[in-house]
Amino acid sequence: MNEQQELAALVTRARSGDMEAFEDLARRFQDMAVGYAYSILNDLGPAQDAAQEAFIQLYSDLPKLRAPEAFLTWFRRIIFKHCDRLRRGQRFEVVPLETIAEVTGSVGIPAQVMEEREAAGVVQTALRAMPEHERAVIVLFYYQDASLKDIGEFLEEPLSTIDHRLRLARQHLSERLLTMAQIELQDNRPSNDPRFLMRVMDGLTQVSNIQGLNPRLREEIEFSRGSHQGFGLVLFDIDSFTAFNEYWGHVVGDSLIAALAKQIQGLLHTTDFVARYAGEEFAVIVRRSSPPEVGQVAESLREAIAHAEFRLAELLLPEARYTAPDQNSSPGAANENYQRGLQHLSANELAEATLAFKAAIEQDANHVPSIMELEFLKLRQTLGPTRLDEPFRITVSGGVAWYREGDTVEALLDRADQCLGSAKQSGRNQIRLEA
Repeated sequence: MNEQQELAALVTRARSGDMEAFEDLARRFQDMAVGYAYSILNDLGPAQDAAQEAFIQLYSDLPKLRAPEAFLTWFRRIIFKHCDRLRRGQRFEVVPLETIAEVTGSVGIPAQVMEEREAAGVVQTALRAMPEHERAVIVLFYYQDASLKDIGEFLEEPLSTIDHRLRLARQHLSERLLTMAQIELQDNRPSNDPRFLMRVMDGLTQVSNIQGLNPRLREEIEFSRGSHQGFGLVLFDIDSFTAFNEYWGHVVGDSLIAALAKQIQGLLHTTDFVARYAGEEFAVIVRRSSPPEVGQVAESLREAIAHAEFRLAELLLPEARYTAPDQNSSPGAANENYQRGLQHLSANELAEATLAFKAAIEQDANHVPSIMELEFLKLRQTLGPTRLDEPFRITVSGGVAWYREGDTVEALLDRADQCLGSAKQSGRNQIRLEA
């Protein structure tokens, strides 16, 4: 299987709801996404925002991609759309190409002054002065360490054109500035910082988080305005969760939240969107034709959860929360050890799993999945068989708000939250729709 076929297979798995595959896609293309956004916006902060929102849209829209082999160009258009929206809302300074000579020190700027300048500002000024098509190639080349072939496929340009643009971009930079640009770009890669992916996905549940919910709601509002397709927002949380944590412990509470996220995903359509809103609270965006239909989805969720019987022995196993461990580990030593730990757990090799998770944490102290799996594993080893097999049930309460013309994200969230509060005050284990 060649590289293109491997990517198509990964996209196919992610498109079918395999969260491990989606995380692999996010890890593999996070540098390329931010790099491309940076080449358009000339500012790392907005570029990261645009890339994160692009991944969030990717998560919800991937089932719509009919041809997995077209993933790269399709994803590039998603990134460009979010960059364009940010660019229309901001004013970016246009710098003439001659400015590159000034920032390199080639027109008489004293070396001491040059040394006092921050490298990031110098590099940003030089890159901003380049034509956008040259800037995109050189940023992707150094930011992603992508081959010219990959860059050409991503930008939908022939290899000869990409090669020509890279040579032109290098000619516009002095040798010193080229080195500075390479160091600056590589130091700011998202792959160097696990927090980038944590802002796209919730580390515990592997669904979107609150940072992903708001942009997804904005996307849904824009879609509804253009297509007149209605949608609703469901907010729900676990009833009496504080008392649950006091009885079972917070680690069990975390395992329940993660298992619940998987259960919810299995009950929704591919066009629906679920995010962990806060603590034990979830948000679900449901695209339907009428408010009663959204209410029916919320009621189905409530009923399914109320009838489910849970046991700790099952909750603390990785398959209760995730799909089967991925045999093709995602890039990064910490993630490889995490995947290895999951495989050992599936084979009931607890000592080996413990060592693998500890190794992942040593390589990345913030590797949330490994931290959580280690806690789940410790709990499995300390509780007796009777406690592990003790069955229990939970209930949830929910509130449903329907999108109205002119609604903001904040207004929609506020109305759904008011309905959720009403359901709680009225006895819990129920769904309340707004009037």
